[in-house]
Amino acid sequence: MYIPPFYNSKFVNEDGYLTGDQQIFIDTLISEMRSSLGSDGLEVPQQTTANINSIAASMPVKTLMFHDIDTNELKVIMNGVVKVIPVI
Repeated sequence: MYIPPFYNSKFVNEDGYLTGDQQIFIDTLISEMRSSLGSDGLEVPQQTTANINSIAASMPVKTLMFHDIDTNELKVIMNGVVKVIPVI
């Protein structure tokens, strides 16, 4: 999910309404949340095993979660290490 950057600027105008920058921030954030958080819960992105391993190598300090469509496993990348999350 993309979280837009928050700029520390004036939040509301003289009439008490959101400024343009803040309205864009909130609109973008809500749009991203709607696309990632459906009524059924969080949608975990799907990737191949090769892509997951490539992402782990290129982003060693991130924590990310994926559904491995090759193995049908839920995987998490933590500090550059790919781990399988057991699903009961």
